[in-house]
Amino acid sequence: MKKLTIIISFFIASYCTILAQNENHTANLNIEGQIMASANANALFINIGGPFLRVNFPRTSIGITFYPTFKFEKTASKIVVSPLLGVGPQICFLKNKRFIIAFPCYYYSTKNFWTATVGFGYVITAPKK
Repeated sequence: MKKLTIIISFFIASYCTILAQNENHTANLNIEGQIMASANANALFINIGGPFLRVNFPRTSIGITFYPTFKFEKTASKIVVSPLLGVGPQICFLKNKRFIIAFPCYYYSTKNFWTATVGFGYVITAPKK
């Protein structure tokens, strides 16, 4: 999983760099007000906006984003909430690029493995003109 995340991140970063050289496309590093929920088989992740590198197209944008996250995981007796930082690709689309589909990945240092999630979200801040 770690190698796959690195390969995908490198591919998107390279693609963003190549497209940014064209005057019709831009690559930005911004912080945007967004909220997203993602999940895997074991937990629910609530993500808030983080810095990203994005390539904008007329109707969509793609990029790599960092996800400050709260992880909610149910144990035998209670629900445990823990902070995490994820990274992964993100696609913004539809009305002013405000809807998000993302694939955040999280690294657990105590268990020494990566986990992937799928999530949907919404951009809260007004689009930049």
